[in-house]
Amino acid sequence: MIYKFRFTWLISMMRENNRLRFNEKGQALVELGISLLILLLILNTIVDLGTLLYSYISLQDTTQEGIVFGSYDPMKTTDIKNRIRDSADFPLIASTIQNGDINIYCCPKTSVGDCTVLCASNSTSSCPGQKFTVEVNYMYHLTLPFLTTFLGTNNIPMNVRTTSTIIESPTTIQTLLNLGQSCP
Repeated sequence: MIYKFRFTWLISMMRENNRLRFNEKGQALVELGISLLILLLILNTIVDLGTLLYSYISLQDTTQEGIVFGSYDPMKTTDIKNRIRDSADFPLIASTIQNGDINIYCCPKTSVGDCTVLCASNSTSSCPGQKFTVEVNYMYHLTLPFLTTFLGTNNIPMNVRTTSTIIESPTTIQTLLNLGQSCP
């Protein structure tokens, strides 16, 4: 008799459960839709921010390539800018890096802080041992639309500055001598 009572109780609970499940069939679909939307938004943000970080690291590598190339002869600013554009690799788009986006600065050893003197072909600030800075500005374009709606823009500006020392090279010394200049 006890078993019969428990069995009927179980059957009535199952019927009640089935009635609830039958009425909640669309709820699971709505929950899935909302969850997928949130997961896709998170995945989109991760992909865009990962690509942004990768672009920034590539821009740093490109700037370092320009500083190494230019440290032998910083007066060849056109060659340095071409080298920077040539070394720009995926995900950077080299054709979007214009001459105005690349700044090359030469400063005396004694200067404190950032270099702000543009390198010139007749400047004594391009002597061996002086500071040499390459600055590259780049506009990163977001690839997926979701992050754009939150930021309000599709472009994120990036700026990389790398400073090194001018290395004594025969061409630098000879160029300065030809101009009638000497290094301090």
